[in-house]
Formats: sequence, structure tokens, C-alpha cells
Amino acid sequence: METIDFDKIFIYTKAKYFNWFLSFGSKKIICCNDISQALPNKKNILITCNVGHIIPLKIFSRFHLALNIHPGSYKFPGRDPHHWACYEKSKDFGATAHIMEKIVDSGKIIDYEIMKVTENQNPSDYHKIGNIFVQKNSAKELLKI
Repeated sequence: METIDFDKIFIYTKAKYFNWFLSFGSKKIICCNDISQALPNKKNILITCNVGHIIPLKIFSRFHLALNIHPGSYKFPGRDPHHWACYEKSKDFGATAHIMEKIVDSGKIIDYEIMKVTENQNPSDYHKIGNIFVQKNSAKELLKI
């Protein structure tokens, strides 16, 4: 992803993740736990992280760039990928960062992180692994911007 000129990065996430994102120390990062708090315009960036909500096209298309970063490998797009990975006995799991598109989880993948998963993991174990990689993936994407 090329470096872009922007005013603010609105990170729509759960309040428990605010401190981690704010630790980057950028005055341009604004965390919000309600999508209505993000101010869409073509000079702002929207990053959704771990929210489990579908952001309508009429909202995310008004940003310069809209990224979704979530637990789950690209092999399991959609809702609750940790359950599908467990069901399929996936040998790896992680997090994916992709550009938002009209069709959920169909946007260009700009990065992903995965790790090997040991046998006999439950969905909660996969989800914990995914959340670890969400932070790594988010950090990489923020540093690229």
C-alpha cells in the first residue's frame, strides 16, 4: 500500500482496544466504538477492527480508504471464522487485513498473518490466536500509512 496524504484515521473497534491503538502516539488516530463517531470524508481513513458489524457501502465509500482487520485467515471469510477453522480442523489461523468492498470480506487482501495451530484446539483457542495477530496486523498497516 502506498503512503497517502490524509487528515485522520478513524479506528472503529471495541473500547477495550482503544489504549493499544492510541499507544502509537499519533494525533491523527481517533478511536470510536460507534460507526457514527467516524467522520467520513475523502481525506480520512476508516479502519474497522474486531467489531463484527457490516459497514454499509454508503458509509465506507465516503472515506479515502476503508480497511477491515479481523481475526480469521483468508481461507475462512465471513462471520465467525474461528468456528469454521475449528470445524475444518485447520492447521493454521491468524488475521487478515483487506480493503472494504460492497460484498463482505471480498476486498483485496493487503496483508495477513497466520501461524500453525496444534491439534485439538477449540473455537476459543482459534479466536485467541486470531486476536493476537489482529494487533500485529494492525500495527503493520498503521505503520504503512
